[in-house]
Amino acid sequence: MDRRQFLTSASAVGAAALAGCSSNENGNNTNTTEEEDQIDKNGEQYIFLDELETLGQLGTQNRPEDVDDWRIIKNKLEEDEWQEKQENDVQYAEAALTEGEQPNSGGLDTTVEQLVQDTNQIYRNPTQHFDTGWTDTLQINLEQEHEEILFTRAIIRAVQEAGSDSSGLADDITANLAEHTVQQLDLDFNNYKLSTVPATEPAEPGKTGFVSEETRTVEETGDEYGNSGFRHPAAILQYQKNGETHIKYVEQVDALKSPSFKYSIRDPEDSLYHSSLDQDRVTTTPLEIAEAETPAEAGTSNIRFPEHYVTPLEYRKARELENQDLLGLGENSSDNYTAVGDHLNDVLVSLVDDTGITGYDKNPDRNIDEAREGEGGTVVSHEFGDSIEAYIEDPDPDTRQQLENVGRGIYQIRQQTPKDWETPLALTGTIENPEIRATTQETVNQIRRDQAYNQVKERVTAS
Repeated sequence: MDRRQFLTSASAVGAAALAGCSSNENGNNTNTTEEEDQIDKNGEQYIFLDELETLGQLGTQNRPEDVDDWRIIKNKLEEDEWQEKQENDVQYAEAALTEGEQPNSGGLDTTVEQLVQDTNQIYRNPTQHFDTGWTDTLQINLEQEHEEILFTRAIIRAVQEAGSDSSGLADDITANLAEHTVQQLDLDFNNYKLSTVPATEPAEPGKTGFVSEETRTVEETGDEYGNSGFRHPAAILQYQKNGETHIKYVEQVDALKSPSFKYSIRDPEDSLYHSSLDQDRVTTTPLEIAEAETPAEAGTSNIRFPEHYVTPLEYRKARELENQDLLGLGENSSDNYTAVGDHLNDVLVSLVDDTGITGYDKNPDRNIDEAREGEGGTVVSHEFGDSIEAYIEDPDPDTRQQLENVGRGIYQIRQQTPKDWETPLALTGTIENPEIRATTQETVNQIRRDQAYNQVKERVTAS
């Protein structure tokens, strides 16, 4: 399955009901017609029975009275099993190495085992593998960086030297192998995680194409740019250090520099993704550094526009761009609506498993090309989105785990109730006090038409 297609496939295309024959808890078969067996998903909240205590604030150990069976999600995974989902994505990376992705459709001449060894060599001997001319130009001191950042540079460089030159292929391999490689090298990292985050970037005529008719022209050059939509697989690096949570945005094509940024690894607040829409223009500081083949060719800054850079984690900025129809979202071929919440869903699931809901969890019977079909979208309230943005700006260990717990809850809903793939979800509350509710596509569409993200809970629970 194409990784970039996977990132954008969380379209709200689901149905509002769960139908078919079922068996009740007493083991009695219930033969009903499809119409009689339909369940009206009218905003009821999912209840997570968490006897293993790995869902944090989402879980309870006591089933409330008078709760429909479909609302009960039983957590079946211990902590080491959750962690394994980040470490066992080797099969996906192997497929990417073999099959590749345009423009590398022939695959790469290396193996997972070789990439682990190459990463270790680069990580242990960085000055031998990184051009000092570039590190001097970019003012990067490899010896003073956190080991987690240096390791991330090392695995990016190993994949880069193997022949990857597209963000899609780099993401297929790097994001899926990072935790596995940490484990194989027995590195003493605390809660290291590299996860895919869909991002937008400038689109030029004749290249990636525009997702809307709204474009901006750079006066100095006459070049015209639009928003690419969430087509670019960037990544978010998270790790613990001395009791603190650290977050970095990562571009996975080059270990030091990026075509649209000065640094490939940087703090979110220093990223153009975080740039304010109140600014007329922003500087990619500087673009020529990223595009130059040698440090001597690096020149002056280039000018672009803040609306061309955002991830779903810059929640309010992303919503504003959605409202302005600049992200290629809105009504689709199924007469349903896609929105920022669908991409936030992908981020949350990637925090649990880089390969997504289908996973590969070392199951020999699972088809690696298995695709998500008919998954319902996720409508996210302003309150919940704001709490995500607050975490990115001021991360802490507890909130980080609570955010992943929400991803675990969504993962469990989709894994345990296959027919609920089609049920759209409403995510309200905050990271600390989340509520995950089933809803209907009609409700999701109307909320998105009205941009009524401050009324999500009221609308999905209305009778």
